Amino acid sequence: MSRSFLRIQGKGNLVVRNVVISFGTKIVLMLLNIIIPRLFIVSYGSEVNGLLSTITQIFGYLALLEAGIGTASINALYKPLDQQNQEQINILIGQTKAYFRKVTIFYTLGVMGFAILYPLVSHSSVDRQTIFLVIILQGAGNCLTYYCSSAYMQLLIADGKNYFVDAISFVISVGMSITKIILVSAGCNVVWVQAGFVVVSLIKIPAVLLLCRRQYPWLKPTKTRAYDSLQERGAFVVHEISATIFSGTDVFLISTFCSFALASVYSVYNLVFGALNTMVNTANAGLGFLLGQNFYKDRQKFLALYDRYSALYSGIVFTVMTAAYIMITPFMSLYTKGVADANYMMSGLPILFVIINLMSGVRAVAARLITVTGHADKTKYRSILEAIINITTSVILVNWIGIYGVLIGTITALAYRMNDIIIYANRVILQRSPWCEYKRLVINTIVFVVILLIKPYFIFNVTNYVQLLALALVVCIVVALVYGAVTLLTNKNLIKNIK
Repeated sequence: MSRSFLRIQGKGNLVVRNVVISFGTKIVLMLLNIIIPRLFIVSYGSEVNGLLSTITQIFGYLALLEAGIGTASINALYKPLDQQNQEQINILIGQTKAYFRKVTIFYTLGVMGFAILYPLVSHSSVDRQTIFLVIILQGAGNCLTYYCSSAYMQLLIADGKNYFVDAISFVISVGMSITKIILVSAGCNVVWVQAGFVVVSLIKIPAVLLLCRRQYPWLKPTKTRAYDSLQERGAFVVHEISATIFSGTDVFLISTFCSFALASVYSVYNLVFGALNTMVNTANAGLGFLLGQNFYKDRQKFLALYDRYSALYSGIVFTVMTAAYIMITPFMSLYTKGVADANYMMSGLPILFVIINLMSGVRAVAARLITVTGHADKTKYRSILEAIINITTSVILVNWIGIYGVLIGTITALAYRMNDIIIYANRVILQRSPWCEYKRLVINTIVFVVILLIKPYFIFNVTNYVQLLALALVVCIVVALVYGAVTLLTNKNLIKNIK
């Protein structure tokens, strides 16, 4: 048995581990993350929940200070990891570590500025001291993580060991969730809840360091002033800024132009769809390293790999989001039962959230291809245009139609960028027509519209979560069978490759 075959077989095992472990952990975390906001809304009110959601989103902007370093490091590590070049790996980790530590200084200053200024400008019934302390505590955990362990996380991800990262994150996230549930149920102040969350989160640092020491005993990050292997980080910063504006602007605009109560409504819907999107993206993250490590090899095999990957991922995205659209209304009626300080049953929100997540999902594989093939710098101005469209349209429409305007602004920007990514990835990188991807998109969209038209004829009345879970299971199975059959029937090459 050849060594090359063993390496390919080993990568296949990595894919299985990454996807299975990630999906399992994401499902458990999704359930925990759905329980906790409900406790916050009932215990502290929708305004406090909306305020905390806004603070979390603003921290997404502060994280832009380190944006690009991680992605550039992962892409730079693919080749030396495949070649088992330990010297180059040590140099790359040394450079990554140095960049993260420089960023930590500016991040700390940003946290201090945010903690001082935000309590002064926010219109909330929550006292300023509480807001200040919550911000400081949340920022402290991130500062220590960036400084101590972020560089080593990139190595594990680039080496396809996402299952280790997910396992560590899972244990710590469960610990943080249990801590929050206990403290909130005990009636503790929000500050104490945040403090408990931070203490548990810091366990991740020694866990990652010990894991890397065991997996890579030869790892000794090297300080060098030689060629900067992370020179594409600037381009990734631009892409990260665009992604953050896309995912984090909405709740900030809603809390600013509407109210914290509406921001809470948005955050609950976004929590559900965001959790599902994260779970779906697990497949992209778990399989993504294969694109990076196989692009420079046989072209025809890579095209076959890409098409299988894209068809499978598109089918998963449509399956999950279609099932979510069917189940979101009965879920929200149960989840917000007894909450009277905000209207969580706003018509129109479910379909807008589904459209956003479908458009984000269908472009994900092509976007990953752009990233792993070194085309981030060539496409950064397109990301800037997406961000401009998103902000401009959202600001205009939020003053006209409120929360709906912000979501429509996001869809407008996605309409441009989704098509741009698909066309660029196929024409420029794969050097072929994008029709094969558009064909899958059109077919899956037709199936979605048909289900959309049929849905009003089915009225689901659920009175408890056991009924909800049972119904959700049936819906997921039926929808998965429909999209699975359509995917197989309309992708003959996929069937051949499976055989």
